[in-house]
Amino acid sequence: MAPKYMDIAALQAALERQESTIALLQQRINQLETRMGVSQSGAMASGTAIDETAGGGQTAYRIDTKGEVPAFTIRRMVHDGYTYSDLAIEDLDLLQLLTDEIGYKYPGINFGHEKIYMQSPFPAIIHNWDKLQRAVTKGSYSRGNRQARKDLAQLLYQISICEELLNYFRTREAYTAAGVTTFETAWTLFVPGTLIVTYPFVDVPQLFRVAEAAVPWVRAPLNRSHIYTSAWCWDWDGKRMVKVKYSLKMRRFMGTRAINEMEYYPVHYHTKNPDLFEKIELRSKIFLSATLFCKPGARQRYTYDGHAYVRGRKTITANTVEEDEDDDKRDIGDTIEVKLTLIKGDIMCDAQSYSEWGNMDHVSVEVPVGELKDMFADLNFNDIQSYLHDKVKENMLLLPGRLLGYATRERVWGQFFVKLILPSSGKNPRIFRENLQLEHTYKDLIEALFASHLPMQDHQLEDVKIGQGGGSILLLHGPSGVGKTLTAEAIALATGIPLLAVSVAEIGLDASRAENNLGKLFSLATRWDALLLVNEADVLLETRKSTTDISRNTLTSVFLRALESYRGTIILTTNRVKISVDEAIISRISLAISYHHLTDNQTHAIFKHFFDQLDPEMIKGRGQIDEFIGSTGHHYGLNGRQIQNVVSLALALARQECRLGKGDGQLTEGHIRMLCKMTREFWERLNDRPLAQRYNDELEAFGGLVDMSHDESIAEHR
Repeated sequence: MAPKYMDIAALQAALERQESTIALLQQRINQLETRMGVSQSGAMASGTAIDETAGGGQTAYRIDTKGEVPAFTIRRMVHDGYTYSDLAIEDLDLLQLLTDEIGYKYPGINFGHEKIYMQSPFPAIIHNWDKLQRAVTKGSYSRGNRQARKDLAQLLYQISICEELLNYFRTREAYTAAGVTTFETAWTLFVPGTLIVTYPFVDVPQLFRVAEAAVPWVRAPLNRSHIYTSAWCWDWDGKRMVKVKYSLKMRRFMGTRAINEMEYYPVHYHTKNPDLFEKIELRSKIFLSATLFCKPGARQRYTYDGHAYVRGRKTITANTVEEDEDDDKRDIGDTIEVKLTLIKGDIMCDAQSYSEWGNMDHVSVEVPVGELKDMFADLNFNDIQSYLHDKVKENMLLLPGRLLGYATRERVWGQFFVKLILPSSGKNPRIFRENLQLEHTYKDLIEALFASHLPMQDHQLEDVKIGQGGGSILLLHGPSGVGKTLTAEAIALATGIPLLAVSVAEIGLDASRAENNLGKLFSLATRWDALLLVNEADVLLETRKSTTDISRNTLTSVFLRALESYRGTIILTTNRVKISVDEAIISRISLAISYHHLTDNQTHAIFKHFFDQLDPEMIKGRGQIDEFIGSTGHHYGLNGRQIQNVVSLALALARQECRLGKGDGQLTEGHIRMLCKMTREFWERLNDRPLAQRYNDELEAFGGLVDMSHDESIAEHR
């Protein structure tokens, strides 16, 4: 039983009266021994206080054992203006008793030595206070053990009256019963090995094990604005399960606070979610299926819809926004800030690539600990389903609630919530075969091309150089907004492979940076079995000329050199209808398709596609709208993107009129007609030429290529 706090307070007052210190101290020791069931005859001799003020303002407390080595020594120390208590434990039986109760692995203390040292506030003792109190009255009755328990009783008593801990012991019992703590004593809750809960990802709970508490050493600043608790969990590094250590931050708070309202706290105080463990175990199944049990390649593709932590492209400093450096000076993987962003579409769950190129720290993460023991080495998927091993079940609670990877549509590296990922839709050839109105000859050629270059195909033709060749290039050229990017997306959906899209601006215009970034892109595309799409690839294609820009020539050479060892498929797009393509690149192009401005049928089909996506009640007079589009819609010369914008703006305008009391919120033929006219007029003013002239600008391009172009190439645009 612990000494009553009112007795400790009385002792503190007695200690200030030096004339009666020794007598009162002995009296309280005797009372403590009586409460703990230790006989007076078996107790140690009296504690002797030696005033060492002349030796540096120090006061030493020693427990003598009639000439033998003292069980422990407590001294008051003064160093650089700070006063603290220093403890040395020498008795082997007492050391063994402490080791049995605390364990060998308490951070910062080696219980294997013949003598150990501690400083106030003695975290190893405080963290195990209740356990050590029980140890005073339990155990064997051998002489050594009996004396060690008496020594332990004396040790606990001396610590309980230590000046640095008096306030803690005064309130300990009451605060524990009320489930509250103070900032100054919060560290006492985080015993190494304790399971704690925190919310590092918005409202997603995650469990950690405490590695080391943030002990407020006396010589540390007393007015700290925050403390850090070191804790760890398991994580996937792309190859194996590893331990990762985190620094969990707790901000200073005044007065007392409920323990379960702190930023993190021991899980046995958790009351918000009674089925917390069950939910985390279910989440961990998904985590392991997407990491440990997921084969590299296209199977790493998942569907995601929600927020994620991603790297940004701008730095927010105070109230100003600082832009990045120019795109041609920024490498793929450069990062500016971490922010919460809405992600919708495909993601690639790939921790290894994230670590190599994502260039974004985990939230509050530090570095992996040295111990990389793989607790899941012998685990198989059936073990996850049945939880055959208690050790596996215990460690599954320590898996994170997020996955690391890359959002292909938004083109950002990020940390994605496990609860929001879904399996990918797999292959969907219907979109390519039925929705994409590309002439059947093209579709057959594209399907044949991809069938010979899909992963695990070993019958590809090789270049003469061993280990090179085997890749293919598709060139899609034509005006903006006619469906070049849509074609690439339809191919990816039909084949069920990821689409990795980039622009030349992301690759860079500097040759050395471009070479580095192309290497990264080709490596990623190979690792993910992905289709690589390079938009606006003009500068990579142009003929090298000795009398022109040397940097442009070098860039084309860099691109060709990178292609030599790439075995995947690349789709290159350009908006230019006439371009001088380098002969070395021409020889590598497998198929070139020319896209033209939309025909009447294509324009009508794209309008119909977007109207069909709306609720019929949102449209008034669908027949009138279809008649307008069929008869005059093509005269406005809109491309696919412009058509999408017209429909979106028309719907927004109808809703705004309803809010103003000027309409019923339904989209009409008048809305479509007005926005088509406005879009055409804007385009003509911008280009300073009549609409009809656009149709005279279609020129044959890419001399020497087999041009499979056709006017009926595209009839749908997203």
